[in-house]
Amino acid sequence: MSKDKAIKLFPVFESKGFDLREVPWGILEGHEGQALINHNQTLARLAERGGLSLVEMACILNNSTYDRKMSGVRAYEFILVHIKAWNRRSE
Repeated sequence: MSKDKAIKLFPVFESKGFDLREVPWGILEGHEGQALINHNQTLARLAERGGLSLVEMACILNNSTYDRKMSGVRAYEFILVHIKAWNRRSE
């Protein structure tokens, strides 16, 4: 990806203790259906409303329903893997 091209970002909330406030929107591409299943809202609408928590986002990326047992640490690490993979594809 060229350095002059702006990256669209998706907001993250309730990420206390983690240095993640937004993620590249591209990591969520292809997961709109799961967002609709989990939240009955599009990704665009969720972003307008403040985004997703780490656990909510990890569940969408995993194409699974909300998992109350997932820890913030596990969700954070899962999201970082997706960001790194997205960065490699975008280079």
